[in-house]
Amino acid sequence: MSGKFGQASPPPPAFLGADDKLVVFDGVCKFCHFWSRFIIRFDTSQQIKLTTVQSPAGAAILKHYALTNSHIESVYYIANGQIFEKSTAVLQIIKQLPWPWRPLLIFIIIPRPLRDALYSLIARNRYQLFGRYGQCPLPSAEQQARYFVLRTEEELSQK
Repeated sequence: MSGKFGQASPPPPAFLGADDKLVVFDGVCKFCHFWSRFIIRFDTSQQIKLTTVQSPAGAAILKHYALTNSHIESVYYIANGQIFEKSTAVLQIIKQLPWPWRPLLIFIIIPRPLRDALYSLIARNRYQLFGRYGQCPLPSAEQQARYFVLRTEEELSQK
């Protein structure tokens, strides 16, 4: 399970369905942005939704799980009522992707502390290595359907 949450994750927030699969990523990080486009391209079953930590949905996720948003150094993946972070999140996402990506799951044999140490090294230096955007790039019209949008109570009551 998730490194931060040990053996039991808190229940997912009420606005997520039991079958929802959601990736929460840093929207201004160019590497994270590349990773989100990779997921959109290769998640051919279109099961995974995305949101940035800078969005209302991302902020609500961080608040729900008591995660700090002052210095995000992890991607988060929520699926089947569990939240995963760092290398475990990446491997859980890869598990959803088709061939030829599934063989990358071999990295699960590396002990999590070692995987997460490498992940953290890259995460701490990602802006220097890959750059950053001044603000979150907007998804294209085709990509927009893959993003999770948090609906307000007012929006929901109007439907």
